[in-house]
Amino acid sequence: MERSASTVGTRRFHRVIAVVTLVVAAAWAYGAHRAADHVRRTNFTRMVAAMVTGGGAAAGTPTQSPLQSLLGASRQPTRVTTAPAADSPLRRYSGWVEGIATYWERTMYVIAAGLGLVALGSLVTRQGRLLHLAAAGVMLAATVGTLVCMWMLMTPRFGDLPALSPWTFVLVAVAQSIYAVFLLIWASTSGRSGQA
Repeated sequence: MERSASTVGTRRFHRVIAVVTLVVAAAWAYGAHRAADHVRRTNFTRMVAAMVTGGGAAAGTPTQSPLQSLLGASRQPTRVTTAPAADSPLRRYSGWVEGIATYWERTMYVIAAGLGLVALGSLVTRQGRLLHLAAAGVMLAATVGTLVCMWMLMTPRFGDLPALSPWTFVLVAVAQSIYAVFLLIWASTSGRSGQA
């Protein structure tokens, strides 16, 4: 009788873990969308600022504005800025930022979908512990990937975005891996209790 009650309690707890995993999967997808959107906005703002301040002008050569050309004005040409040249460092940085943000965002979507499948699989099979153990490993690997992408975005060789504080890296690492650590602890303790 006690054993059946504990089995029911264990199954109920497995269901709770599955539901929490679904919530975490949704949070990962939402967080990936927001973070990638923030990076793209920052990159866009940098490009616009370069054009407005003249950092993107091809050679800073004076040209007539479109309004002066339309009116046929013969006054002194004014300096206007154009988009950064195709071979400019800013254009290269911008390309790296867009590529890294897009790659990272899509990878996080795939991982979030995988977490959702793990949650559903653990509800319909008896392999919930094993599935969640694999999910924890993938989440920890994804955390390392996120930190590498953050570093690449700030490095002058790649994205050259403004530097983040070390605490930002710590916060991201903790936020992204805390559920994986919980799953590892849960899987190891439930494995021991299953062997006992």
